[in-house]
Amino acid sequence: MGHGFSDSKGSQKTKKQPEPIEQPQPKVQPIDPVQQQQARQQINDFLTSDRSEVLFVSESNKRHFFMIIPSEYSLSFRRSRFAFTQDEYIKEQAQVAKEILTTSPDTKLTIFCSRRERASATVMAFIAAAPELDKFFPQRWEVIYGKDSQDMWAQDYGESTRRMDGSSEFIMPVVPGLGHRSLPHLTRIPVTKIPILFEGGDLATTQVGEKKLVVVGPHTLAHTRSYYYNKGGYKISDEEIRKILKKAFSADTVLFLTPPNKGDFPILAFHIDQAVFFPKDGVAIMVKPESIPANADNSSVTYLRETLLEYRRQLKDAGFTVVEIPTTPEHLEQFQSYTNAVPIKEEDGSTVLIIPSFGDTAIESEIRHIIEEQGMGVRFVPNSTFVLHGNTHCVTGNLARVDEALPQELEGTSNLIPTKVA
Repeated sequence: MGHGFSDSKGSQKTKKQPEPIEQPQPKVQPIDPVQQQQARQQINDFLTSDRSEVLFVSESNKRHFFMIIPSEYSLSFRRSRFAFTQDEYIKEQAQVAKEILTTSPDTKLTIFCSRRERASATVMAFIAAAPELDKFFPQRWEVIYGKDSQDMWAQDYGESTRRMDGSSEFIMPVVPGLGHRSLPHLTRIPVTKIPILFEGGDLATTQVGEKKLVVVGPHTLAHTRSYYYNKGGYKISDEEIRKILKKAFSADTVLFLTPPNKGDFPILAFHIDQAVFFPKDGVAIMVKPESIPANADNSSVTYLRETLLEYRRQLKDAGFTVVEIPTTPEHLEQFQSYTNAVPIKEEDGSTVLIIPSFGDTAIESEIRHIIEEQGMGVRFVPNSTFVLHGNTHCVTGNLARVDEALPQELEGTSNLIPTKVA
């Protein structure tokens, strides 16, 4: 059993407890009509921009994935107090890569490493951890140097969509990653910044029937409202947020998932992918609220239960078939989320889910049974990134198209696909 896993009874074997997440603390802002007008203009400029070439695409239909391998001394690993190392992280990501590439012949994977000279070593480390990857290299996966690849949370850089010419477009917040992320290694993929503060784990694209939806969580709403309020006290409306997201992703509607106390977000599931995900159109898999005691000792656990009850009602009202899977307060307190999963569409159109494993064989057997009853496959992969409050979906980004050759098209780069060493 690897580091960070629990046994079948749920006892935790970790070197470090995850530190709590803090809510944003809004400050009273003086009213400034000039700044407010600038905020209105920023919103209007985007809403009047030409987005006619953008096509909607559900996340479950995206088949080109990417990962980021930060340096061993990056902020990601320092924040964990080195509770897990770069080598351990690579071993776990290699298992995710194996499942991505073996599940469907249509998938591709790009891995960005933080130093050019590390590319070949990263290839060999992935193959050593998952020998099955050897036969897919370099036709279906590659390791390339990505400038400033210091943050492992690939999903949170943004979201991709498709253009009418078949290419991808990457959509990022106006303040990248709430101020600490950029994506310079996708220089030849068009990037559009939208006047919403979001991270990819708190936003999903999916469909219910013919209706194209953007699903957004309370973390995005809280930070977006705070961002505009800091502009002279401007209070962005829900309708303005919806219009921006519909325009950005060429969607028909926007669904807000909101907790009982509007304006905040549940600390133990600050992104919606820690509570719910959308494996295929019309289906939402979420944490079952009733698997959490109503009178839990931890108030954050209790509030998450109340939030999940709200999410379930909102999802059902939106027309989703809701599939519920169990958890425990112990998993929640450790930021161990079974909904932080990656859906893969197989060649025959069926769906396989890559789900993080925390070594709880009893719950994971139950989850497998529930999901397989819905006609979907399950692949569990080990996960230790929960010590940094994220799991498998958080560290796996995606692009809307699978036929874009990223390495060859990157500006100012050369010899980025390393040659394997015998």
